[in-house]
Amino acid sequence: RKIRGGLFLLAAIALVLFWVPGVGGSEDAADPVAVEIEEAIATARGGELDLAIDDLGFMMLRNSRNNSLHYVLGTMLEEKGDLPGAMREYRKAYELLKKKSHAK
Repeated sequence: RKIRGGLFLLAAIALVLFWVPGVGGSEDAADPVAVEIEEAIATARGGELDLAIDDLGFMMLRNSRNNSLHYVLGTMLEEKGDLPGAMREYRKAYELLKKKSHAK
């Protein structure tokens, strides 16, 4: 269980590095949402998964249309064992990403 959960957290970190603008050296390193997502991931990696989930939930109040935020929240909910909540967040992330790609 511990290894599986760790893999999901690593996937979330990889996603943030390559998918969230402003993280991992991309063009806008001052993106506050990306910074907050990184902080929540660090909190989860530090063993405080519930606090990280709460932080992401609070961020969601201001950024409900951020697909990366939904995805990372989904990975953390999955790690916690809340599969229905995780699936809800994954679906929302996919819907938002799909809308974003059609808008281009």
